[in-house]
Amino acid sequence: MFEIVNWLCLICISFLVIEIMVYFCSDALKIFNSTKKTSNKNINKPSIQADLCTKGRKIAK
Repeated sequence: MFEIVNWLCLICISFLVIEIMVYFCSDALKIFNSTKKTSNKNINKPSIQADLCTKGRKIAK
């Protein structure tokens, strides 16, 4: 009887560990997919505008 209880505990703990691993992996995939979408945007555009603004100030001086 004691061995049956041990096996049931082992199966339950194994199931919970697998469930937690799947939960963390799904969160990691959601974060990866959200960063992948934002990395396709043109990030350099604001820096070009800031550079033009500083050149305009130099010319004005």
